[in-house]
Amino acid sequence: MNGLVRNLTEYAKDFIFPDGIYCICCGNIIDQSRTYSLCDHCMTHIHWNLDPPRKVVVSNDSIKMIKCADYGIYERSIIFALKYDAHTYISRIIAKIMKDRLIKEFEGVQPGLDKDPAFRGLSNWLIVPVPLHKSRLAERGYNHAELIAKHLSREIRLPMMDMLERRKETRPMKGLGPAERDANIRGSIRVKPSFMRYFKEYNRNGPLIDAPETNILTNVSNNVSKSISTNTTTNVLLIDDFYTTGSTAKECARALRNAGIRGEIWMLAFAAR
Repeated sequence: MNGLVRNLTEYAKDFIFPDGIYCICCGNIIDQSRTYSLCDHCMTHIHWNLDPPRKVVVSNDSIKMIKCADYGIYERSIIFALKYDAHTYISRIIAKIMKDRLIKEFEGVQPGLDKDPAFRGLSNWLIVPVPLHKSRLAERGYNHAELIAKHLSREIRLPMMDMLERRKETRPMKGLGPAERDANIRGSIRVKPSFMRYFKEYNRNGPLIDAPETNILTNVSNNVSKSISTNTTTNVLLIDDFYTTGSTAKECARALRNAGIRGEIWMLAFAAR
């Protein structure tokens, strides 16, 4: 019931605040011709970033981090409006920004990707949102990273699996140094037990008809589900709004590796320092 209420609330807010009426950064009235629902002033003051992926070391492993923009007061306004002002419609726009960022990143690897709305060249990728602890989820009513991931999944037609969870509530990261952040979040994220059970049972008996999590792989192709279960080629794209020191991304990567994911792990954030 709570999930239904959250979905209905999200749809209501999207109806009240549709794309192209208000600038998602400053709130000024705009017309629908504005890119990413940004007024001219905010559009030119966003610190767009097309730098090559940053390598983030995770124990003896590494992941890659890409961002859409550098973090500043304009980027912060967008993130805060989504996270704390319940302007959930912004998640759709961030997903569009992320799609364009991915096109720029992979256009050399997969020519013509911008003309392929299904992103078929990246069919072995899986979208996974960074999890929110259940207490914060109950307080906020939604996981902003999950909303972005859902819209991105629709934009590029790659499967999204909400497969990670926070096992314990951690201290707020604000004010903590890199080492303190790592210690604070260590051991707090894991792959949901139902997903772990699915992967194990798939190898033994094939797909589960009564799998938990409300048909876990309903929107996942057979090829993707098979590659996950055999721990071979599936690559994961972690989604979050903001990246600082990488503590959360690294903990998510550890959890995915522990579950058997052997492909590449990338972190895609709207903004990062």
